[in-house]
Amino acid sequence: MYGKTIAVVILMVVFQLSVFSLNAQVEWTTVEEMGSLDYKKNDKLGFIDFSTSWCGWCKKLDKETFANDTVARILNKYYHAAKFDAESKDDVKWKNDIYKNPDLTKRTIHSFTKHIIIGKITFPTTVVLDRQMNVINVLPGFYPAKDFVKVLWYFVDDNYKKHNFESFLADFDSKFRPEMNKKLGY
Repeated sequence: MYGKTIAVVILMVVFQLSVFSLNAQVEWTTVEEMGSLDYKKNDKLGFIDFSTSWCGWCKKLDKETFANDTVARILNKYYHAAKFDAESKDDVKWKNDIYKNPDLTKRTIHSFTKHIIIGKITFPTTVVLDRQMNVINVLPGFYPAKDFVKVLWYFVDDNYKKHNFESFLADFDSKFRPEMNKKLGY
């Protein structure tokens, strides 16, 4: 009896691991790679996740939202996605400019963070960029995966140019979700 119980537990663990491994994972790039894209040939939007090592909501965003299969599929197919430590000590080349952390002796907001997130800086903050890597929208805070899917899809196919966000959300399940599911292979 004891041996059968262990065998069942092992099978359950193996099954759970195989289910989790079937989920897509976000293929992160760097902001330097995004900043050096040939914009005339670029067919994807940009996406930057600004976070810090001490930010609990940033960790929750990683664990729950970015680990979601649909979120990962959208980011991988339609976006160049990068993570950036908003307090990084490293220099960053973005397009033709170099950005630096103004104070390497303590935790300080990096000048690249300030360049992209104009205004109040909170963490996490995600930023959506157009195909030339210009900021379209700054999204402060944590979003559950079910809501973040809608936000990401709003910018795909330039939906944000054709619909205001409220009407897009109202039509999402009837009009946009079926299209999204088809394009993502569900």
